[in-house]
Amino acid sequence: MDYLDLILETPILSPFSPEEIKDFLETGKLKLVTYKKHAVIHFDGEVCNRVEVVIQGKVSVERIDMEGNLLTISEFQEGDILGGNVLFSSHPVYPMTVSAKEDAVVVEISKGVIFEWLTSNALFLRAYLEFVSDLTTILANKIRNTIQLPLRDKILNFLRGEVEVQGSFTIVLRQTKKALAEQLGVQRTSLSRELKKMSDEGLIRLDHKKITLLS
Repeated sequence: MDYLDLILETPILSPFSPEEIKDFLETGKLKLVTYKKHAVIHFDGEVCNRVEVVIQGKVSVERIDMEGNLLTISEFQEGDILGGNVLFSSHPVYPMTVSAKEDAVVVEISKGVIFEWLTSNALFLRAYLEFVSDLTTILANKIRNTIQLPLRDKILNFLRGEVEVQGSFTIVLRQTKKALAEQLGVQRTSLSRELKKMSDEGLIRLDHKKITLLS
């Protein structure tokens, strides 16, 4: 299968022409790698020596909680980059396990090649810096709003965000309860139990795929 068009659509590689991308693939500066669903791409603590751009499928960052449950912390899909914010750190290791959420195809770029492009191509340098800056902001917000807060606050933050997006205090859940629980970093049973408590206390009204924020 020809992945050239998919590679050209990725923001970080947009500074390069189709001819340059073809040359990079032929010379090995870009390497296509496929992973089957559930395959581990990187283990927690593994040294990061390359960047990977997802061009097809989904990849997830996971951790195991204190009870031994596997929780999805974040998901990456087409155009997203793995390892870009870790590669040049003083301790370049993956802080969590990275695995294929579904069959996936990534483009590997070695640290040496990334450094070469950063020092010779201003457009690539800008795209890379934008990626690192955006990811830092996203991760900071996720840590602040998800990991460090009590579950009820996490739920309320999520609901308030959806109210703004959907323009109504009655929001339609756009994912399953299981997916929402993974997004919030908890088990599905914990989420369902807290939603019921909030409903009993008159904070929300539950209606299958809809939740109305009452207070």
